[in-house]
Amino acid sequence: MSARDQQFIFRLDQCLNTKKSFASSCRQCIQLCPQGAINEKKEVTPSKCTDCGVCMAVCPSDGFVDRAINELQEHIFDADPMVLNCPAAQPEGYEINCIGMLDRDAWSTLMLLSAQKEVRIITGDCAACQDVKACAIGVETLKDLLSHWPLPNSMTIDILPWDEKTPQASSAKKAPSQSSQSHNKHSPNPTSRHKPSLGERREKKKLTDIGKERLRSILPSVIDEEPHTIPLTRTWLLEALSQVPDQKIPFPTLKISDHCTTCAICVRICPQHALTQHTCEAPEDNEIAQAARLEAAESSAADVTAPTDVTAPADVTAPADVTAPADVIAPADVIVPVDATASADVIVPVDATAPADVIVPVDVTASANVIVPVDVTVVSLIYQAARCSHCQRCIKVCGPKAITMETIELDSRFLQGKILIHEQTARFCTSCSRRIYHKLNPCLCVDCAKEDPKLKGVLY
Repeated sequence: MSARDQQFIFRLDQCLNTKKSFASSCRQCIQLCPQGAINEKKEVTPSKCTDCGVCMAVCPSDGFVDRAINELQEHIFDADPMVLNCPAAQPEGYEINCIGMLDRDAWSTLMLLSAQKEVRIITGDCAACQDVKACAIGVETLKDLLSHWPLPNSMTIDILPWDEKTPQASSAKKAPSQSSQSHNKHSPNPTSRHKPSLGERREKKKLTDIGKERLRSILPSVIDEEPHTIPLTRTWLLEALSQVPDQKIPFPTLKISDHCTTCAICVRICPQHALTQHTCEAPEDNEIAQAARLEAAESSAADVTAPTDVTAPADVTAPADVTAPADVIAPADVIVPVDATASADVIVPVDATAPADVIVPVDVTASANVIVPVDVTVVSLIYQAARCSHCQRCIKVCGPKAITMETIELDSRFLQGKILIHEQTARFCTSCSRRIYHKLNPCLCVDCAKEDPKLKGVLY
């Protein structure tokens, strides 16, 4: 089998390792290929490959893709009822190579559509198939999804192995509708129930004869398409979910804890650009900024203790024989104690005025609830769930282990939009005002901390 005959092709520009280099490169397709047909260079050995499609299902970014992916999408959304069957099953629907080619987004799409029309999957005897491991991967993906799925599930999976001795065995079953047949370009001719044995079909690699020939003649090759950020099966999910905008589905989503230091390594390492960070001066009504300003005010009040009972000494009196001339103006820098007891003979000049910047301390007490104006910089982390490939690189590189992935329910608005998943104030060195990326005290950068030997082993 030549590379041209392979149903699943590798696209270098879509591989995560090409989009963004990483110390621990993605090897999902290599590790999970049931036949060991993919080498380290992502080259497929034709003699080993069975076109099961697991490489497409486990690839997080469409590095491997089905040549007929667009036709499959058309059938899934337009056929009613929508029936898929594997090569070892009765040919009652659109033939896919194996249910192992369906990833989580594809299964989610089928389950959403099952609420609107009949969705049926037909398989053969998977235990007797050489792609049994591929089938098992698809089944495990479905089981994990069902464990979180909150909706009634109308999708059915039937086991109807192909029997060469009784080619009309499925005639008693409900035949596909005219709509289904019109889109079923991978199925054998409906007027002829003959189907080659599975061994013959595997040997000749003609699992989708009609579909391949038509696709190659009327559609451009998938290889010629422009690179895309959102995986193709994710676009299926978005389309299906947009038809029920208020419906929520379980979706693995990033979660950020308070251990985050806003270092932005996760943003720089994301190959899908699903994470972005925004830094700006916080507005007055920002809750985080208000808390930071209050904390700064309390810290400032604790460091500065104002005198609480400042009065002039009670025994200070002016000499009885001292009379100030009426035309003498007191110097501007003379502060007259407010509660100093002056003699009756002392005449205070009427036009003596204290300068405007002179403050007479009278029972001065610092107020704890006065917020000192402080410039607060807020850092926001934005997450685009539709772009996320769940490669978990951000989790692996996060030093403080602040990132986790949890399955939560999202509707169409959140899945297609931008989500604020974390927000906190930026920290700056109290000595040199340089931005710092730790939450330890004292609030110093490494260079400033090195000036204090006591901080060795704490900050550096």
